[in-house]
Amino acid sequence: MALMRTIDSKTSSVAERQRKVKAHRDAMHTLVSDLHVLLSTDRQTMLGPWIADARRMGHGDANMTALLEFNARNQVTMWGPDGGLQDYAAKLWAGLLLDYYWPRWEFYFKYLQCSIATGKPFDQNAYDKERRVHEKRWQTQPNTYTTMPVGEPVFISRYIYLKHYYYQ
Repeated sequence: MALMRTIDSKTSSVAERQRKVKAHRDAMHTLVSDLHVLLSTDRQTMLGPWIADARRMGHGDANMTALLEFNARNQVTMWGPDGGLQDYAAKLWAGLLLDYYWPRWEFYFKYLQCSIATGKPFDQNAYDKERRVHEKRWQTQPNTYTTMPVGEPVFISRYIYLKHYYYQ
């Protein structure tokens, strides 16, 4: 709601509204990044094991391995060739947050800043088009994700709590 009040505010300048949106964007990126670190502490909340398991089922056949990885990626994101059930099986997993979901938010903030700068309505069509290109590209990216958890979840949780709530 605070973000919407920032955008709808007719009493502040364009520069001030853009500064506030950037501050919201930066705060959200910090939270998403911290959540990624926390999720990286458990195999059950990591994208890497999901993709590694799919690839392993290809038994060395390059084409089958690529298809299985594509299907594994597609199932937890677009759910079909055109995203007919967009985010139907969405997962809150390390790997997905920063590589798949965060860019979508970046596009949102970019078009929001453009809307503020031009005084025109948010360009939902342009946003949807850029988001869709990213989503389809992500399905076939060759990037790899770790399968080994990193860090101690209680320590990381305490750190995140102190960072975002106690010291604010």
